[in-house]
Amino acid sequence: MSTEQDYIIQVKKATIFQGEQTVLDHVDFNILQGEFVYLIGKTGSGKSSLLKTLYADLPLEIGEIKMVGYHIHQMKEKEIPFMRRKIGIIFQDFELFYDRTVAENLEFIMLATGWRDQAKMKVRMAEVMMRVGLGGVNALDIGNSDKSGVSDAVDFIEKLRQTSDLSTIPIGRNVVVIGGGMTAVDAAVQSKLLGSEQVTIVYRRGREAMSASRYEQDLAAKHGVKLMFNVQPKRLHGNGAVAMLELEYTADEKGKLEATGETLHVAADQVFTAIGQTLKTDGSLVLEGRKIAVNGVGRTSRDGVWAGGDCASSGDDLTVTAVAEGRDAAMDIHTTLMGGA
Repeated sequence: MSTEQDYIIQVKKATIFQGEQTVLDHVDFNILQGEFVYLIGKTGSGKSSLLKTLYADLPLEIGEIKMVGYHIHQMKEKEIPFMRRKIGIIFQDFELFYDRTVAENLEFIMLATGWRDQAKMKVRMAEVMMRVGLGGVNALDIGNSDKSGVSDAVDFIEKLRQTSDLSTIPIGRNVVVIGGGMTAVDAAVQSKLLGSEQVTIVYRRGREAMSASRYEQDLAAKHGVKLMFNVQPKRLHGNGAVAMLELEYTADEKGKLEATGETLHVAADQVFTAIGQTLKTDGSLVLEGRKIAVNGVGRTSRDGVWAGGDCASSGDDLTVTAVAEGRDAAMDIHTTLMGGA
């Protein structure tokens, strides 16, 4: 028989609010230590609101919640950080400080969680980054890609963040950014702010497939950035330096992206590539092509390391695939931690 000490979460007659609106009512459940629980429901059904209430991001006004020994309904604001240090939260939008490097993001978390020995911190950070292996950037594999005026968007953003004089950063009149993620949006918006007359993001799939959120897409549009969908780069044109980019229309045929053969040209005196990173490894992770080799549940060649999404060899570079892979890996991690195979 389970005792109260066995529960890591206890919710009794809780009402979950967003502002003044009731989202969930009469919520009652308990979760045991070691128990694996799914929370499912339609968009807008209150999943995120419940989770935010559990980790004290939304106030609990009616009912009781006990979370890892803390009474949420009685907890003072100064106690919230200490409660959160006892739980782990992985957000779907992976909140990072974009003005800091990967190492600086890791350092911030380590300092916040009690690390103080700088030598040990450096060793741990190096170990984490070595395990992941992200180091290179995918090359632009099209005709005449060696022309001047073509550069990596990550390098551009890094220079932008580190300079104290923005006038020292050269920017073209007609900028084209190739890619569909947050780096592409960031590079495009910053190009516009630096004075580019025309900035265009070109993405090979449809709007709904972009990894950049609709909010970020709209933000780019508000800054005057043009977004083009279902087009992929085919060839760069220009005498030494890039002057024009030839694009080819694409179509999704039964889940597979196909080139249609129909082309168009856009003016471009500067091209930024934001088409993802390639993996570099010291041998601790086996690669399959440009991606991490994994089995059916996301296990890599290294014990204790799982991978999924567009860095893994298991499937398409689609959000729905990444979510499914994350689910499968989480279940396998749980089984492993519980002493399974």
